[in-house]
Amino acid sequence: MKFADLHIHTSASDGTDNLGTRVRDAKAKGLSCIAITDHDTLHPLLEEPVQIIDGLEVISGSEIEVELDGFKIDLLVYFVSKGENRFSRLVDTIYKKRVERMKEMIERVNEMIDSEIFFEEVDNLADNVLVRPHLGKVLVEKGEAKNLDEAYEKFISSESYAYVPLDILNSKELIDIVHDCGGIVSLAHPGRSIPKGEFPSLLEKLVEQGLDAIETEYYYKGFGNVSDRYFFGNGYARKMCDAYNLLVTGGSDCHGCLSHHYTIGKKMLYYGYVEELKNRWKEIKSMNDP
Repeated sequence: MKFADLHIHTSASDGTDNLGTRVRDAKAKGLSCIAITDHDTLHPLLEEPVQIIDGLEVISGSEIEVELDGFKIDLLVYFVSKGENRFSRLVDTIYKKRVERMKEMIERVNEMIDSEIFFEEVDNLADNVLVRPHLGKVLVEKGEAKNLDEAYEKFISSESYAYVPLDILNSKELIDIVHDCGGIVSLAHPGRSIPKGEFPSLLEKLVEQGLDAIETEYYYKGFGNVSDRYFFGNGYARKMCDAYNLLVTGGSDCHGCLSHHYTIGKKMLYYGYVEELKNRWKEIKSMNDP
């Protein structure tokens, strides 16, 4: 029996480990396939939608936050890689926006602390896209916070003065871009972001927009106390997936050995679901061929 984990982060965004470490961990856990789904980017070392690295199948993907009817939700993108395509141009644009956002956040943090943080200090910690944990780590290094949790609480949480939101796409825009590039889209961890009572109507709209799959296998326990953002679990997500005849994705949302979310191997997906995703991918690619 082969298994996959289709939701994994690396140091290319807010994960703590590089791609090589993620591959070694996955093989040690008995996985046959993983998807790299870093936030707002495509991993620079993944040049093809699917490739074999040290005997492990690796799918190139991304996790993108979008807006739908006032809700912020995360969509997982699969089988899209760097190149001359609309999705690559999108993540390049997001990268530039994140740089400007980080500069503004640093300015605001500097108003709140005794020491001074420079953009270069934060940028040097990033392998690729800049995310808040990079700023948090510098705050810890400067002695302004005991640890990353305290850095978030005092300075860079969404309720903090220093927080600067990112402009985000609406869900239809992203789905159209991904399909235009031959990729497929799955709704990530719906039970963390959508109230159960709102889920059917929002899902119906996503289906109309072209959603391909739902992440029905997810390790919610890996995120500690999520009572304030946990609305339902995998069973209900799977029920709604079946109701709309959507494909299945699943994963651990592992962020690395130095994170609170070192969850690789905690949630594994039967490889047969990967084969179904590949069939859908081939269908979309064939529709895009002239």
